[in-house]
Amino acid sequence: MVLGVLDRLGVEQAHFVGHSYGGALTLWIAAHHPERLRSMVLVDTAMPLYSTTLRTRAANLRPLTFAYLRTVVLHQRYVRRVLRAAYHDDALATPEVARAYLDRLRVAGIDDAYYGLMAELGAPPAEVDLATIATPRWWSGAATTRTPQRNGQRIAAALPHARFTSIPECGHTPMEEKPRELLAEVLPFLGEH
Repeated sequence: MVLGVLDRLGVEQAHFVGHSYGGALTLWIAAHHPERLRSMVLVDTAMPLYSTTLRTRAANLRPLTFAYLRTVVLHQRYVRRVLRAAYHDDALATPEVARAYLDRLRVAGIDDAYYGLMAELGAPPAEVDLATIATPRWWSGAATTRTPQRNGQRIAAALPHARFTSIPECGHTPMEEKPRELLAEVLPFLGEH
């Protein structure tokens, strides 16, 4: 879908900045369509292979998924709990922020997105060989419960020409928690490429 959007926009090459699961997608595109990337920045990315341990058979049952999303996930209390786990500073997980996230989640296609993220696929997931990715890259990471810092260091060590940096006292969403610090790292990198 990402490549299809770029095609429709007439964009042959772009700088990719992937956060969390978007980082895993960025790595997959870099591995399978390197000609499309000018550079990439991975921000607290999921591993190159989205953890199969997070996938469940229950997510394969569409009616169950629909009910779970409507009765559990798409509620402010649940979203605030997830945000508290993601943020370094729990105070950032305000009711207003939770409502803003909910507004973005309550869109057509959320069932399909959840299925794609959580369902057991019945086939081996797409693999990414980090050592073969030649795109200029920079990796940002923070120690969080979602993507521990040691994983980011391991990814950066496996990627040729990668640089790892960590933003202190920051959780899974540096673009929300420490936007100035993140931009201070990312913009010079993008300027070089």
